[in-house]
Amino acid sequence: MSQLSKSKLYRFDKDGSQWKERGAGTVKFLKHEETEKVRFVMRQSKTLKICANHLVVPGMTVQEHDGNEKSCVWHATDFADGELRDELFCIRFGSIERTLIPCYCR
Repeated sequence: MSQLSKSKLYRFDKDGSQWKERGAGTVKFLKHEETEKVRFVMRQSKTLKICANHLVVPGMTVQEHDGNEKSCVWHATDFADGELRDELFCIRFGSIERTLIPCYCR
């Protein structure tokens, strides 16, 4: 299991054409012992409600968001709300030095 620093997660609302905050908390990458599949899971800090829950799959690209070193965007099929939905996510960290994934954003 890998854990990243506290961050804010947003999802893109296609209907409103805007980013909506999904939650603030800590990200974990969980690796299944038998299948070795990796899952991205994020829970809100105060309520512990799951705000992201999806597999990290081959071919998934993570990009820097609009030239901001502290934020990254990616597409995923998420299951946080109990049903599979294609989502565009953006995650923003407090500072680039505190993150463990700046290399994924470049």
